[in-house]
Amino acid sequence: MLAYHQCASTTVHILVKDATRHPKSVRSWGYFVTNQANHSPHVVTAGNRILHGEYHLHSAFPRARNFFCNEALVSLVSSEIGPAGFHVVWNSETLPMPQCEIVKVSSHGISLDDFFIPHSKIVFFESEWRCEEYIHWHKNKAQHIAQLLPLSGFSFLIKTSSHQSFSCFEKQVEEAAHRALNFFYDGNLEQCVRSMRGLGSGLTPSGDDFLCGMLAAYTILENSINNNKEALPFPNPFPPSQKAILKHEIALKRETILKNALGTNMLSNAFLHAAANGVFSVRQLHFFNACLQHTTENNLCTAVANLVAIGATSGTDFAVGFLQTMERENAT
Repeated sequence: MLAYHQCASTTVHILVKDATRHPKSVRSWGYFVTNQANHSPHVVTAGNRILHGEYHLHSAFPRARNFFCNEALVSLVSSEIGPAGFHVVWNSETLPMPQCEIVKVSSHGISLDDFFIPHSKIVFFESEWRCEEYIHWHKNKAQHIAQLLPLSGFSFLIKTSSHQSFSCFEKQVEEAAHRALNFFYDGNLEQCVRSMRGLGSGLTPSGDDFLCGMLAAYTILENSINNNKEALPFPNPFPPSQKAILKHEIALKRETILKNALGTNMLSNAFLHAAANGVFSVRQLHFFNACLQHTTENNLCTAVANLVAIGATSGTDFAVGFLQTMERENAT
């Protein structure tokens, strides 16, 4: 349901969502501000799925600081990284990133240590993918996207030619990843996920990022069915009885992945929950649009490049999981 609200100096477009899923979020809906004259000079955007609470520092990097409150995540990130459902994007183009230790989120605003930003000064980022038109999945396009991926992470699972040089550990990871993918194509989704979970190294292992891509694919496929936008890999028009069955099957696969993918890595768990609930970053959203809807070659290359720039290999591994899942569903 689309509603409109007029403020003194700002027009706010509010897209209402299911508030019961996130009753304590900063907003139970996302919105865009068309006149940002009164926005904060410090924070560019904040994610629309940030929960209320006091968050403590988990990990720090030059362009990102991650905070947790129980299992809920908030990340303070630079402008280069950009918006996501749980990001607070700092205006790093003009202001140095604060080295804060605690983030507090309430119905009044967001505090970074003692620095407070009221809600009236915050632009909230809408992090859910919108199925604006029929999705289109073409094998040739998928193969082209695969060739745009760098020779890193789990790209060996999808590139037609790979010349990566592996250490002994990396060779073992490669073999384990291929076994996990074989389980997937043999229809043993649960064993695939258990074999892929935690595989590799890094803050979020490649196997976990791959599973996030799988979850994203099933979330988007389910979204397209819910909004009557199904196309390839689905027949069109879609018989209502088959539609209900397919929707149930996809939802079950998504639930199976999430149940078996969760482990002890707090960051991985947060990203897995986000993908399962359709909460994405702006880079992921642009990648989905480039993959699934008509676009130019330049836009496609830009979307892929921006996604794979996430982390050391996280963006690449996410893309591989997404592409492999779409290919698997198209094949069946």
